[in-house]
Amino acid sequence: YVPKENHLHGIFQQHQAQALVRAGYQIGVISPFLRSLRLLREGLLDWPKGLEIEDEQGVAVLRFFGWQLPRVHRLIMGQWIRVGKILFREYIKHNGQPDLVHAHNAMWAGMLALEIWEEWGVPYVLTEHSSAYGRGLVRPLELELTRKVCKGATTRLVVSPSLENDLERVLGDSVLPWEWVPNILSGEFEKEIVTFSQAGRDDNSFRFLSIGSLDKNKAHTDLLQAFASRFKPESNIQLRIGGDGPLQEDLVVLARNLQIDRQVVFLGRLKPDQVRAEMQACDVFVLSSHYETFGVVLIEALACGKPVVATKCGGPDWIIHPANGLLVPVGDIDALGQAMVDIQNKFHQFDSHQIRHDCIAKFGEQAVIGQLASIYSNVLSASLEDRSTLMVKEPE
Repeated sequence: YVPKENHLHGIFQQHQAQALVRAGYQIGVISPFLRSLRLLREGLLDWPKGLEIEDEQGVAVLRFFGWQLPRVHRLIMGQWIRVGKILFREYIKHNGQPDLVHAHNAMWAGMLALEIWEEWGVPYVLTEHSSAYGRGLVRPLELELTRKVCKGATTRLVVSPSLENDLERVLGDSVLPWEWVPNILSGEFEKEIVTFSQAGRDDNSFRFLSIGSLDKNKAHTDLLQAFASRFKPESNIQLRIGGDGPLQEDLVVLARNLQIDRQVVFLGRLKPDQVRAEMQACDVFVLSSHYETFGVVLIEALACGKPVVATKCGGPDWIIHPANGLLVPVGDIDALGQAMVDIQNKFHQFDSHQIRHDCIAKFGEQAVIGQLASIYSNVLSASLEDRSTLMVKEPE
């Protein structure tokens, strides 16, 4: 959960937790953080160790930093859950027993929540974010454990209808129903924004922007090829790519080989304020992924009033529509390039203020927290009824 060395881990949960605090809830986060022993070879002995308790903008955050067992999956999973139960006891010691637990992802937070329910009787809500189910990356044993976790949850949530379809297909109908509660827009993006013209854009350039991990799934290779097919060598058309990852060097080489290296800027890993600045300064945001369960970068761009070109890769299918952008088939480089041309040509037809307004109305703090508040209330009411029933049935 948002370790100092990588602020992107757990960032969606952080935004939700902080928004719940602003809505008046008492919120805590427990986060086992177990690193691979292989990192010892990298001289990272100065990383934090043991229990760490902090107050982060009103959120009580309990982390445990340690080293995980050798790479045997079930052993690592068991160790993570044991550390999680230690953290839960620490949370109770400092804050009292919570009314409910909200677990993000069945593997492994949901498994921890199930054990908390069985030992302490605290009901749990489960939100599933993972793309592993749709991409066929979940092992048979994990599927059985996931079904058990899902059945134990009082309410099951997904971040997009496309993920719901994947879960129904993979897990079957024994864990229905699912409810759609999207990821929340960061509060920073709900503040008044600065448009690109006010941010110092005084040239005649047109900027496409893409932000995401430089890995195979994000498909920046497709993006570079699509861009080169339509905009080489138009020097006033730029493509800026934010993020880092295993394919960074390959992508730099590809841009050079495609002879677009003077038009493409690799920005590296960006801090949150740098992401906002880049989005405010771009003209169009592009997402070329092969699979996404949601796509937080899309709603961040929309909150800045920017139209979007995205692939029909899951989450974007339910976010992008003709009033705020264009959708293209996954992996279709020609269609991606043509959509970038089309959106540039009709750029001035998009209403940036309406794009921003519609985004906040659907994904902003008030909308999402309103959904969660209703869900939490229903869960707690059901829990009280269950306890009342148990008390009535107890023998005299």
